Amino acid sequence: MSTEAEVRKFYEDGLLVIENFIGEEEIDEMRAECHRLVEEMNPAEHQTVFSTTKQNVLKNLGYVDPVVMQSMYIFKQPNIGGEVISHQDASYLYCTPIKVVGLWVALEDATLENGCLWYIPGSQKGGLLGDYRMIRNPKPDGKACVYIGEKPTNDDKSFVAAPVKKGSLVLIDGLVVHKSERNMSDQSRHIYTFHVYDGTSTWSDQNWIQPTDAKTFSHIYDIKV
Repeated sequence: MSTEAEVRKFYEDGLLVIENFIGEEEIDEMRAECHRLVEEMNPAEHQTVFSTTKQNVLKNLGYVDPVVMQSMYIFKQPNIGGEVISHQDASYLYCTPIKVVGLWVALEDATLENGCLWYIPGSQKGGLLGDYRMIRNPKPDGKACVYIGEKPTNDDKSFVAAPVKKGSLVLIDGLVVHKSERNMSDQSRHIYTFHVYDGTSTWSDQNWIQPTDAKTFSHIYDIKV
């Protein structure tokens, strides 16, 4: 992402697709190493997260100190891959002020049939709807996390599909409402995604995920690759 027009589109819509962002060879390597990518957060082995190209994307978005707090390899298997209900990432990854972005990499084509992303353009401008958040449970009643605030409802007619080709990068604003449907096809839909917040914001100590001495969050600009 290098043009001002693309940056404007991201902040206008809350989601931006960058096609052919990752080459075929790197995509195949990521799929082959998926288990290690999820289980080990070793920056030297995560070129996709920490590469100069991705650093430049975040710089263009105005991130002063992008910090990776979560990464996931998500399988939507043929015919059984489940839906992800509409949500805002900032409800689960909260900081003040809110500055969160998801980087969503298509390791296979994501289509209408196998569960591509859907989103509500411009919905990030409404802030955190209902102040709805998932937090660590402050009560010792057996539940690890609880929800606070008012759960928002969204009009299905407002969603726009974002099918993408293998190798595309999708940038998802932490406040944009998005979802994905069940995989109703015979084709799998594998993606790798990671979330970043700006270290100039304050990470909430109520969030379900917290840095520890053993597993610290990684500051992207500090990593040399």
